[in-house]
Amino acid sequence: QVATLLLLFGWLRRRGASRPLALGAAALLAHFEPLYRGFTTGMAEVPLSFAFLLLGTAFCDRLDRTDGGASRRLALAAVLCASTKNEGLFLVAAALVLAALFAFGRRGVGARAAALLALPAAVIVAAHRVVRGSLPLRDFDFTLLTRPAELVPRIAEALSTAVAETGPRTWIAAAALAVLLDAGKRSPAGTRLLVLAACGFAAYLFLPALAVAAPRWLVQTALARTVSALAPLVAAGVAMRLVPVFASGSPRPSAVSDESTGSERGPAASVASRARRTPWTRAS
Repeated sequence: QVATLLLLFGWLRRRGASRPLALGAAALLAHFEPLYRGFTTGMAEVPLSFAFLLLGTAFCDRLDRTDGGASRRLALAAVLCASTKNEGLFLVAAALVLAALFAFGRRGVGARAAALLALPAAVIVAAHRVVRGSLPLRDFDFTLLTRPAELVPRIAEALSTAVAETGPRTWIAAAALAVLLDAGKRSPAGTRLLVLAACGFAAYLFLPALAVAAPRWLVQTALARTVSALAPLVAAGVAMRLVPVFASGSPRPSAVSDESTGSERGPAASVASRARRTPWTRAS
């Protein structure tokens, strides 16, 4: 938790966020109960949320070429995501798709980002296969993907259960999040982070349809916990959209403009200038 909060605060500050905005985003995330509570202690969602945030921020830094360390952070994030949970591999794949789309706009940048994502993740997957062998996911029936007539009703069951299990506090929080998104301004980095979070959220909603024990069971027992790992990504994306809003609202130091030279000067400089222009008089 501490690592995630420090990463969020530090990255927002490097990206131009004011101190109150960065502190506010970190404080709100620190009090996000579905992720940081006693029940999730020792579960993979807490370290996975750090890996997700590192992946998203390093991905944005690499595409925007902010610093030389972005490539190393992106490779490290891919390793952490792939080695923590299977969902990490999915988010790496989603970032790969975004990098491929970005490659059409800026040749070479997206391709290198895709390589930094794919190669470390592939090494982790290969190492798992060598050390532990093939471990099939017995809780899910992926053959349903080839049987749409059975899959569609299960998707509907998963979605309806998710809506029914969502309490009033969650709907209020979702409304507040919508207000913050509307209050913000367009930010390429914020958009990438929110798209990654949306891909993860869609996967978490769809996955229960493949559950062997029935979609309703998986939604009721795991959806809230697993989705909470996306909270740091959402917090960073929303905060990036609010960076221009806080910047435009910050007070600027007042200065008096010199009409003849166009330079800015304070009150002391104005008094000194008037004193220099005042002619010396000689007493008669």
